[in-house]
Amino acid sequence: MTNDLLILASNCKIITGHLKSILIDLQNQELLELSDWQFKLLKDISKLNKDEFIKKEIDFINSLIKKDVILKVPKQTLKYFKELNNEFENDSIINNSIVRINNSIVYYQDKLISNLNSVGCKFIEIRILDIMEKDILFEFLSRFKFTTIQSIDVFIPFNLNFTQCELINLQNKIFELRWIFIYSTPKNKLNNYNDKKLVNTLYLSHDINSKNCGVISSFYFAINIAMYTESLNNNTCLNCKISVDENGVVTNCPSIKENLGNLQFENLNEILLKKKTKKYWNITKDMINVCKDCEFRHICTDCRAFLEDPKDIYSKPLKCGYNPYTGVWEDWQTHPDKQNAIDYYGLRNSL
Repeated sequence: MTNDLLILASNCKIITGHLKSILIDLQNQELLELSDWQFKLLKDISKLNKDEFIKKEIDFINSLIKKDVILKVPKQTLKYFKELNNEFENDSIINNSIVRINNSIVYYQDKLISNLNSVGCKFIEIRILDIMEKDILFEFLSRFKFTTIQSIDVFIPFNLNFTQCELINLQNKIFELRWIFIYSTPKNKLNNYNDKKLVNTLYLSHDINSKNCGVISSFYFAINIAMYTESLNNNTCLNCKISVDENGVVTNCPSIKENLGNLQFENLNEILLKKKTKKYWNITKDMINVCKDCEFRHICTDCRAFLEDPKDIYSKPLKCGYNPYTGVWEDWQTHPDKQNAIDYYGLRNSL
């Protein structure tokens, strides 16, 4: 080891839970679970005497230096290394939206799109609920050109019978289109369709409804600066997000039924002035029971629609099976402590 100081790169963060700690690399989107000695070593890495390191510590540090997780810095240049800005950067009033549509969208599509554009919405998920004329869908999607929308995901029911050529044409004509999901695909046809490997098209066997969301899983972990900083300051599911149903009714998400207003009769900016609209926006993981003791809290999404204790707005998400006090993932659907809430939300038949 040289006489240079050792520091943790500013894009690398240690998150401490009740039982475990992890190291996340927000630039390379990697996660490392830390043992007790690794945590203690990294926690005070810049203050330690390198001459006293034992072999396993030297090997561990060298492995992190190769990944630019630990940096060797001349003491005189240390002042030039800045900490990561923990503020969540977002220049939109509404960043994400979920819109459910059918043929009736033609009656207020201009007002819907104008409202989303006025608040700077960038990402939209469109869910087609039932039989919808393809021409109406295409016309609706084409109207997002020259708006603030940067990315569109669309969920289309299998029985709409889109051909491969029609899907390719949709992708070629709608430049903002990121993913197409064909849901309620018969299971015996699932592999045949997915084997066609259409670009950014995925066939799903399950239906989409308001009771299916809110599952917390390591599969959905997002290791990046946006998720990390948003989790420190806001709710990672509902911050700057709205849902609009086929009748124009605005809610926080499809699974939260509290009516915030109706875009057919009100402007979105008027709805956003209502205190209840932003009720969940600033509930961070550090405020949520159990989550605040979890080592994964700053890379994990959230759910306020389905709670372990439906009467407590700060309750742990119902559909999370991780226990930070034991470090074990369990099946949330069969956990005895969750059965009353499962019945309360009427989820029994959807398990």
